Parts: sequence; C-alpha cells; structure tokens
Amino acid sequence: MIQAVKQFTGRRKIREAYSDDAPQFDKAMKALKTPMDTSLAGKTKHNSLAERTNQFVLVATTTCLLEAGTPPCFWMYAIKCVSHLLNIEPNDEEVSSWCKLHGEEFKGKMIPFGALVYFKPSGSREREQQHKVDPMGIPGVFAGYSLGPGLHWSRKYRVWALCDWTKQSLAYDAEKPIAKLRTPHYTERVELKEPLEFPCKAEYEKINVTIEGLKVKDRLDGNSEMLPPPPPEDDDGRDGGGLPSSKVPQEKPDRELSLDEIDAELFPEDSSVRMGPPGIDKPAHPDLEIPEGGPEHYSVGKAGDAAAVVHAQAVLMTSNMLHKWKVRRAEYSEHRDLCSFVRKQLKDVKLSLDLRDDIWEIGGYNVASADQ
Repeated sequence: MIQAVKQFTGRRKIREAYSDDAPQFDKAMKALKTPMDTSLAGKTKHNSLAERTNQFVLVATTTCLLEAGTPPCFWMYAIKCVSHLLNIEPNDEEVSSWCKLHGEEFKGKMIPFGALVYFKPSGSREREQQHKVDPMGIPGVFAGYSLGPGLHWSRKYRVWALCDWTKQSLAYDAEKPIAKLRTPHYTERVELKEPLEFPCKAEYEKINVTIEGLKVKDRLDGNSEMLPPPPPEDDDGRDGGGLPSSKVPQEKPDRELSLDEIDAELFPEDSSVRMGPPGIDKPAHPDLEIPEGGPEHYSVGKAGDAAAVVHAQAVLMTSNMLHKWKVRRAEYSEHRDLCSFVRKQLKDVKLSLDLRDDIWEIGGYNVASADQ
C-alpha cells in the first residue's frame, strides 16, 4: 500500500487523506506521516463517490476483457490500461483529468486494451524475426502504458507478441497467464491496425460460447463425463483396426504360465542349439550368423576388430544368462516338488507337533500356517 501511494504521488506532497478507515490505509498514512480523515462506519453515503468510481472502473474493465477476448486472469493489465484511458479522455468540460494534473494533454496514442498492433521490439529481448529483410514491426496485442512515479508517462507502451498467445488458454476460467505473457514487451513505436481488430476475440468466443468449444474445453480439463472420441470404424474385417497381423497387439492370458510353458517359450524344442565359434563352448545367439570356421577375430584377435569383440562378448553374456535361468528353473522345480511332497505327507500321517516343527523348520515354513 505504501509503495502504491508513493507511485501515485511521486514528488507531490499529500496534505490530507480520506478513506473508509481500512487498516491498510491507516497503516500506510501513519508510515508516510500524512493526516487522514475517515468516514462513519456503516454509512455508505459518506464514501459514495469512491464506491461509485470503483464500480465504474470494475465494469469498464470487465467490458474491456470481454471485447478483447482475454480471460479474466489478465485483469491486472486491463484495469491499468482502462484507468489510464479514462484519465486521458476529455470529459464534459473538454478537459481531461490528465490535463488537470500535468497541465497538458496526453501526447501518446489512445489504443484500447487487447487491440491488434504492430510494434518494434527492443534489443534487450529476443527478436521473433531474425532475418535482415524481415519487417521492422511484428504483430502484437496491446497491453497498456508504462507510467512512472507521479503518473508521468515514460513514452513506452506495453505489448505482447501475438505468437506468444498460441500457448495461452483463452477459457474464461484460465488460472493464470503463461510465463511469456507475464512480462510484456516495452517499446516506443506502436502502430494500431486499422480497422480496429482484436486478434483473441474469435478464438475466445469459439471456446466459451459454442458447444464444440465447450466440449473441447471439458475434455482438456479432464472432465470424467467427457469420453474421448471413438476410434474410426474398420470395414475390412481384419483384426486390430486394419493393422497388419504383425502389428496387432497380442492379448495376454489371464492365468499364470507354468514352468513348462515358460521353458517352451524360452527354449523351443524344435530349434537346435547352435554353439559359438571354435574355442567357445557357449550357445550362440539365434540372430547371430557365424561363418564356417568362425571369424578370424575370435581366435586371433587382430587390431581393429574392437567392435566385433564387443559384440561377441555381448553374445556370450546373453547365452550365459539364459543358461543360468535354465539351471535356476530346474532347481526351483525340484524345490517345489519337494515342498509339495512334505505337505502331503504331513497331512496323511499327522505327525506329532514336535516332529512337525523339525520338518517345517528344515523347509523354512511357518508351523502356524501349516496348522491352519
């Protein structure tokens, strides 16, 4: 609040302040050592002028946002632009508030918020056009004016590049502007597009006031009632939506595969196991073509065959892993058969509790679960 008051007054001195006894105003005036008078609480007619002015500014800002086709989350830019345009507009006395404050009329251009303009970006920010023969001005959306302390105009306008609006949601309930739109360009050269045009207007109305736009908006917002569009129907009668048989995803079985089925998939019986080159007693990779007699680098290892040696090592590692898996599968199968046999004997013979403890401890099982 203190910063806002200093920005408004500038070098001028406030002789007396008047407010509705809001705590933030009281604290700010005490910090600035400015006397302040307050209205009577509960009597709206005492501050009717301020309330009516605030209401008029809010209505004008809302109208500006709707006409420009920008979401309400851009209100902080729109209200500054609207307030400045109201100050520089001549009143019934044909003298503007700006003229009464500064002694002269505003020398800049009157441009409505959200209008299409062409501007020249400053050199401090990255140019959207980098070619030498590109036009000097690029299209943009007008964001307002840059005012210094004491409401002095610094001869700079605030403009958004039109290309930055392609990633901004224009839905009326958009939460906040994207990062690029939070810092508009500052420029001294702006040309208004004539006739007057608002580039965001058409897309804003399409999204917010048409059924198709609302459907797309609900789908993007993740509405559970909005189902994704159905896939196109296939009339050729092939499975997988017309995809080739090699591209059709195979359905996984609901039941668990047995060890024999896993063994059949990993080690098909109809395929003979091919061994590696001479001197290597490991199975060769099924996709590896080994020439007759084996390549020279397997036995000799001459310089320059590093890639082939690395490939051979990878093949050996793969074959070794498959061999270990087969051995572990056989051990697991024997262990499972042993456990099944022990459980069957315990149920049939019904040994005593002490003997059962010994047997189950050997098998690594819990006695309580066996009793159940």
